Amino acid sequence: MEKEKYELFAMLLEEEKVYMDPGMSFRKICRWIGADVRQMDSYLESELGYSGNEILESYRRISARRFMDRYGIGL
Repeated sequence: MEKEKYELFAMLLEEEKVYMDPGMSFRKICRWIGADVRQMDSYLESELGYSGNEILESYRRISARRFMDRYGIGL
């Protein structure tokens, strides 16, 4: 897996917050950045210990919890 694609994946989550779109999937993100889903998933598992879908869902859960804690808003 190219490090550039991993960094682009991270940037899309951290800066662009693509996880806020409920229709966004790990597969779609991989398509956007030109990464093979299985290769990216394997790379993430080896580097972080989590699959791409697990990472995406974690961002969503953390965001929902943050909104609830700060504003009392459930997503």
